[in-house]
Amino acid sequence: MNTITPDNQDTQEWKSALMKLPDRSFFDILRNYLGPVKTPYNKHTLITRLTAFITKPDIVQRISSLITPGEEQILSALDILAPVTRAHLLDFLQDQGSAASHVQLLRNLEDRLLIFTDSEGCLALNPYLAPHLRSHHVHRKLLIPSSPRPPEDRSGMPIPWLNEALILSILLIIQEGNPVYKQDGKVRKKFHQDLLERITVFLGSSQDADLAVEVMLRLGLIRRDGRGLVINRRRLDSFGSLTSQQRHFYLWAGALTQEEPQHDPQTDLPDYSDYFFLGSLNRRAEELALLIQSLDPDQWYSTASVPRLWALRIQNRMGTHTSVSELSKAIRILTAVGVLNAQTSSQSLGINPNILNLDSDHSQLIRPGGLILQSDFTATLQPWMPLNKVLPLSPLFRLTKADYLLHFKLDQGGAESLFMVGYSHETLIQAIQELTQSPIPQNILVSIGEWYRRFSAVSAQKGILLRIEPEYRAMLSDPQVQSLGIIEVIPGCYFLPEPLDPQWRQTLNQAGLPTLGLPSFEDSREPGLPPFQTIRIPRPLHHLQQDLELEHSPSTTPTSENSTPTPERSQHIQKLKHHLASMELGQDTRLELTMRIERGLILIPDQLRPEVIRKEQTEAGALDHTAKIRLIEQAIQLKDYLELTLSKDSGQTYRLLVNPLSIKHPHQDTMLLGETIPEYKELSITVSRIQHMRRIRGPLFPQPS
Repeated sequence: MNTITPDNQDTQEWKSALMKLPDRSFFDILRNYLGPVKTPYNKHTLITRLTAFITKPDIVQRISSLITPGEEQILSALDILAPVTRAHLLDFLQDQGSAASHVQLLRNLEDRLLIFTDSEGCLALNPYLAPHLRSHHVHRKLLIPSSPRPPEDRSGMPIPWLNEALILSILLIIQEGNPVYKQDGKVRKKFHQDLLERITVFLGSSQDADLAVEVMLRLGLIRRDGRGLVINRRRLDSFGSLTSQQRHFYLWAGALTQEEPQHDPQTDLPDYSDYFFLGSLNRRAEELALLIQSLDPDQWYSTASVPRLWALRIQNRMGTHTSVSELSKAIRILTAVGVLNAQTSSQSLGINPNILNLDSDHSQLIRPGGLILQSDFTATLQPWMPLNKVLPLSPLFRLTKADYLLHFKLDQGGAESLFMVGYSHETLIQAIQELTQSPIPQNILVSIGEWYRRFSAVSAQKGILLRIEPEYRAMLSDPQVQSLGIIEVIPGCYFLPEPLDPQWRQTLNQAGLPTLGLPSFEDSREPGLPPFQTIRIPRPLHHLQQDLELEHSPSTTPTSENSTPTPERSQHIQKLKHHLASMELGQDTRLELTMRIERGLILIPDQLRPEVIRKEQTEAGALDHTAKIRLIEQAIQLKDYLELTLSKDSGQTYRLLVNPLSIKHPHQDTMLLGETIPEYKELSITVSRIQHMRRIRGPLFPQPS
């Protein structure tokens, strides 16, 4: 004896969905499962009878035995993604068979009452069958197949070529001030040559160089200035204050960002300070962190499963639906820059193990030998040194070559530019000492002292000349104010050098000095970009099973077009076909009932009733113009889909799944207007171009308006 689940919100949703079915669809279902419907009837009573039938233990078991592996994959995706619309589900599964096959599978699952569309337009499991389906047929491993990755596949992998060592190298070349662009705005060939000659490992082509520069522009680290590029120092300082791990997430997010910023009306160049653009950049960096922390370095993942895993993580952690097709494009970019490793023989992807070891502690001391300084003024830098330690001294170095190490020449002009921003020869030597962690050659110490002596002999310093009234002068004795280095020029007149401390104005205010009329030290040409946000990086999710409890499975996944039936399913189908063979039926009726058996619509022999059959034409060939028009009109009326076979100019045929919306009859040829599935792009095509047309039943349950 079966026990019907007490009514709750989910069961009421399911019953409401049945009540809203068009009469034709409602009674087709009732006749299939319960036989002829006698009049008068009450729909609520009929739904109660239907519920009692499908919840019988033996019927539940029979329904379960007829589910194929391909259907299990759809049930798993539907339940894990919930709430999920039909369009999002089709996008999620697009790499696992054709859209037409998925549409047919979804309709078949609806006809068999395993799924339905709720009042919000989302697909859901039948609440009466959901407990059994979740315990027997919802398997996460079907969506994210993976296989073990041997240790030899993880060793010897090169670091991603788009990395902070490359960015530092390009910054050093840019700060030399040479022209980058021609008069027409295109990149000068000499700039490409300079980058490729000096950066010999990370850059493989001028296209790589262009991408790296574009990423730096998108991140706001540099900006166009006439025919050159200049560094945004404040933005760069903010970038350097991040951890190495977060800096790389931003670099790779910059390569992935598809959004285009608004253009500056004065220069007609992209305005990378656009806050909407910066918001999308921050969001993509967080999404990227989710993907990288989700991939197990000891596993190869099928190429198709990585964007699906990414979409699942984004939805689960950020609550947003993201197109799998868009993420697939991003995956190709991540593979191209080396964040992901590809195994072409098995069409698998894995995380580059090098990036999992990025230093995430920006307070970590630099290891001895990080910067090696020679007495001939050459220097060598390890490529993975914390960028925040190196950036402040970058003007000191002129890049000579970048391979897996960065090679420099100490530059007197660079030292003078550091003196200009407040370094003395003692503080500069101390900063270099922090990078080398070893003694500095004596001749370099002497030279830096001599450079500073020459610089100090005649020098200019940026600052503000202050006139302070007598009643405020006593406040200059405040220790915090004195730390700003204010110098008395003549009585009542004081010089405030440009402070290194960005809180200088607050310091004066706290001492009681009004600062409203004081100008800013900031370079008005440098855009007021906000500091980089700290990315919320989760713990490695591949070690956390509570998130989605993803199980590793063989990399071969059953698809909707390659589903092996279980022995129990085969036995049940054979018994029903044997029973059908004993019945006296016409050929068309026998064929239709056979198809219903194979689709899993027939659970018991009593359902083999000729009266449930409705004869309909579902296909039309190229020359049958009238039949094609009739199919289009039926599809529009019944909200079905059409699978169109078309031919290219080369003669090669291809298929489109279309949701037909209207039909027009111009003078020359009839026109079909609709939208493609699952892309939902507008389509307009003459009927005569269609080589073959097949009507595929659309959603059983009407979509909410």
